[in-house]
Amino acid sequence: MHRTLKALLLAVAVAASTLGCALAQRRAPTAEAVKPPLDQSAAPRAQATGTGTNPQADAAEAARAGHFGLIVSGRRGSDSTPGVICFTPRRSPPERAATYERGDMIGPQEQAQEAYASTYNRALVSQSNYRDADLCRLITPADAALEQQTPLIDRAAGKMGGAPRDLYDAARRGGARDVARFLKTTPIDALDGVKMTALSWAVARDNQPAIEVLQRAGADPLAGDYGERGRGALYWAAALGRVPTFDRLLRGLTPDLEKKYFGPDRIWPNYYIAAAVQSNTPAMVQAIQALPHQPLELWTLGGKLPGPAVLELALRDHPPGLANDVLAKALDLGGGRLDLVRLALAHGADPNKLVSYETPLSLAARGFAPDSPEAVDLLLKAGSDPNLMAHRRRPVWAAVATMKLGVRDHDIDDRALAIFHRLMAAGADLNLPDWQGRPPAWTLLFPYTFDHNKLDASFVTPSLMELLVSNGLNLNAESEGKRLLAVVESQAGRDSELATTLRRLGAH
Repeated sequence: MHRTLKALLLAVAVAASTLGCALAQRRAPTAEAVKPPLDQSAAPRAQATGTGTNPQADAAEAARAGHFGLIVSGRRGSDSTPGVICFTPRRSPPERAATYERGDMIGPQEQAQEAYASTYNRALVSQSNYRDADLCRLITPADAALEQQTPLIDRAAGKMGGAPRDLYDAARRGGARDVARFLKTTPIDALDGVKMTALSWAVARDNQPAIEVLQRAGADPLAGDYGERGRGALYWAAALGRVPTFDRLLRGLTPDLEKKYFGPDRIWPNYYIAAAVQSNTPAMVQAIQALPHQPLELWTLGGKLPGPAVLELALRDHPPGLANDVLAKALDLGGGRLDLVRLALAHGADPNKLVSYETPLSLAARGFAPDSPEAVDLLLKAGSDPNLMAHRRRPVWAAVATMKLGVRDHDIDDRALAIFHRLMAAGADLNLPDWQGRPPAWTLLFPYTFDHNKLDASFVTPSLMELLVSNGLNLNAESEGKRLLAVVESQAGRDSELATTLRRLGAH
């Protein structure tokens, strides 16, 4: 693989010399944002699967040459750096040596690329002269929890020795004199390799002396690029819950800058309120709400919901639709946030509202979350209809579907059974037709949407049938002029356990 990386580095060197040296450009005092090193994607992608590769040696050679770009690998648009973790926006590395893009299919070539990238990255960040040690380091098993947090930029990946090497490094860990020195050679609002300004880094690392120097020098608190314009120092202050810093920066914000980034009406985009809510800091949410702002949309919060205090502030500030979204999210698979269920219902969430084809009751009825039965109680008390159809089935059949899963889990089974009894007590009717108009007993044993005559009762046990029949399930309802027992006997056999059970329970 020596030849692989040598070819890659040669390509980078040639491109850099043509452009005026990408590394020098990173520190050059130009009016434009400093550009990240050239991303060479095509060359290594085809070569990384060759035999005799030595990523450790390649990394050592790159470090000796002063090239510290990491390899990004994964699905299109991913910023994943295998083997290492970067404490930067989107976890992206400050420099890239190459990008291996792939689709959903992972074959031998993709596996080889991933293995090479991981070993190369780990070897590079382990070099004694690795210059971004405060941004990227070896990933450890304990970092699995860190990767779920957003953002990570408020802490250093590792310790750095010596004097700061550039304006961004000075903003993260330097003093006022360091920052002032680099401002003589670097444009104050230039972006680094991860599209952060010096002021954004100073805010992220809470370096107050650096913030003061940069503000006095006229740093733009909205400059930055994190997918959209205007995600600069003020955005990161909101995302990190830094209320005093946010207020300090806000006092220096001019109407002209607001118009430049937010339009003539100076309406703050909804990613600011989302950042404040994600910070889980009520005072930060209130600071954003005091400004003209777009309302919060729940999808901007990602997969993790914050505490009820900040969400309550958002619910007071938003049309009723947000309460419905919070309720559905709190009940979704892996959810079970009773605090948020209560909060959403208290703020007008509709307990029968369809959200992504599910109702709140159909979500809770699955019983996956430990407090699902209590959530069902809250919803029924709030007026949830136990017979409302959602995503092709009614809530009671969502509970039944959990009880007949192939992989047994006694805790989940017990919760689903408890929910089943709660729904029956609330008036659930086991004999209401399914979404195609078929009797539910037929749907249970002949579940296929496009073949109503194909028996599949793999997970329907005699005890489950007894439970359903004891609660009123009709085994003698006809479908397309046919009797359930007759079709079961013709396919499973008259002496099969299923046919015997059906006869015992009253089918004829």
